[in-house]
Amino acid sequence: MNSKAVKRVISVVVMGVFIFCQTAGFAEAAVLKRSEVPDKYKWNLADLYKDSQAFEADFSRVQNEYIPKIKEFQGKLTNADTLLKCLQLSDELWIIMDRLYAYACLKADENLQDNAASEQSH
Repeated sequence: MNSKAVKRVISVVVMGVFIFCQTAGFAEAAVLKRSEVPDKYKWNLADLYKDSQAFEADFSRVQNEYIPKIKEFQGKLTNADTLLKCLQLSDELWIIMDRLYAYACLKADENLQDNAASEQSH
């Protein structure tokens, strides 16, 4: 490649970087605050839990009810009936945990300036 071709490639690369940087700056300026976004474009977390208290109630149920019940099966899965009960309880637990996980993650992403929601997801 001769020196003119190299200079042309460098010019194109520099111009591309410049355009990218300008576009990125424009994109940041166009980001709306959550309060400015119409409700029809926001997800409705009430479909998962009506409020944080309902979330906390399920979280508490997992810790205080489901986990101890699951632990009771340790060393006792010796017959089909016991195994079935354990698997059914495990299914119930995972349904609740999936909902807890989805709510916590979506709540944290709902408003990245909301530190309380961010703490729930960790």
